[in-house]
Amino acid sequence: ARQHTIPYRCPYIETEPLLLWILREEPSLCTHIAGERSSAQSIRKEIEDKTVIRLSISQPVEVPISDDSKRVLNFAAEESSESGNKQITSGHLVIGILQLKECLSARILQAHGVTILAIREEIRRSSSASD
Repeated sequence: ARQHTIPYRCPYIETEPLLLWILREEPSLCTHIAGERSSAQSIRKEIEDKTVIRLSISQPVEVPISDDSKRVLNFAAEESSESGNKQITSGHLVIGILQLKECLSARILQAHGVTILAIREEIRRSSSASD
């Protein structure tokens, strides 16, 4: 996610770079749920269009995680644990983002038809297929 903070000169890893990383790593996750309405590229473009480019700052070697991104990670860990998964998947991270209803990433996902229930079902389906 750090590499997605650099173009926007973000001093923290916010939820938007986290979502951009998820879309790069698993482009079909959100688009499979959203159906024909969306693609990873359309979600990515909307994030890029709505993200503010900040004044130039020097990038530290380690970019700290924002409070919202920490909350996303905590929600994802809870979701993973409650569903009996041993690992936190990209799906769990998307659920964590969606639980922060006020953040830009959650609003964009919701506008593209991505819901917590649909992601949970996709996680269950993927888990069953890999067993």
